[in-house]
Amino acid sequence: MADLPLLAGNVMRELAIEIGEEAFVQALANDELDVIARAWSASGFSLRKLRAILFATLERRNQAAVRH
Repeated sequence: MADLPLLAGNVMRELAIEIGEEAFVQALANDELDVIARAWSASGFSLRKLRAILFATLERRNQAAVRH
């Protein structure tokens, strides 16, 4: 779990590049990392699930940005 910030950051950048938003991705906040860690733990630490969790995080950020 100690490696989660680095691993999640790397996966998040890869996802952002795939969807063409690499210029807009900010580092994960501590509260985001806490939620991601709990969800990832519940999924059995699957990298596929981590990727899905991070994709959902990007989507949520985009939704919040559109409202503001």
